[in-house]
Amino acid sequence: HGVHLQEVSYPLLENVIIEGFNGAGLLIDKCQDGSFNNVAVVDCGRTKGRPGNNADTEYAALHLMSTIANDHGNMLRFRDCQIENNRVSPYVWINDAGPIGIWFDRIHAENASAAGKRDFLRSQGGDCHFSGIAAVGFRQGFILEGYGDNTFSDCRSVISVVGPSNDVGSIRMSNVQCGPVSWTSLAGRSYFNNCTIGDVNISWPARGPSVFTACSLGNVNIDHAGAPHPGVRFFNCEMTGYTTGAHARDQWLVDCIVNGDVTASAGLSRLENNTVRGRVIANKIDSSYIPDVKT
Repeated sequence: HGVHLQEVSYPLLENVIIEGFNGAGLLIDKCQDGSFNNVAVVDCGRTKGRPGNNADTEYAALHLMSTIANDHGNMLRFRDCQIENNRVSPYVWINDAGPIGIWFDRIHAENASAAGKRDFLRSQGGDCHFSGIAAVGFRQGFILEGYGDNTFSDCRSVISVVGPSNDVGSIRMSNVQCGPVSWTSLAGRSYFNNCTIGDVNISWPARGPSVFTACSLGNVNIDHAGAPHPGVRFFNCEMTGYTTGAHARDQWLVDCIVNGDVTASAGLSRLENNTVRGRVIANKIDSSYIPDVKT
């Protein structure tokens, strides 16, 4: 490994280039309250098989873990870092289900040497915050697998976000340019404000609600409903198309612009005052439907 820190409190690493290691460039094992500033991690990582297969990766270029039972890393801050052209997928692996307060601020991530064949970040869980991210050339941007609250703000390119399945937590975005966003049975409150996002696919949303406000979106698809009825709500958004399945519940589309078709089959829902440029199929039996009309 390039730099290996284990059970260290208050580490400070700055102005360092870590390059060309057949292991982690930066391996952090149960550390806390540390800062990593202007650190570049390049051409690092170890795989036991295919470099583009996440399951074959032994050490990511930036690898966070904990070998201490029932204890986790917390309050680690990565600022003004470059994570580029590494050997494995993902580039960053939070291989720990419970870290708290992991911050990534002003990160330049680039995958030019194997474009479209690597993922940027994979997290088993915990609370992570991403600000000022610019990622280029990745297959997936962020793969979030476990519980926890994940926030994104002021990011120029996030590639994509694949949210957890069957977990408690939230995804929150503000002023973010992102590709597709999806999750399955994420039980929590998620909020998206003033974002440009690709296709949105949500299945079995639980608890909630999840709210999109003033966002530009691709095709939106929501299917099924968890317990209790969670609600996925869109206010003042523009999108390519909108579809809710017959098994979905408590879905709101209000004051939005839809440039394609709307198929709103969900019950206990609202479809009100939207400008729809395609055809509309609405559930008018047990939902509220108020078309956009001139008065």
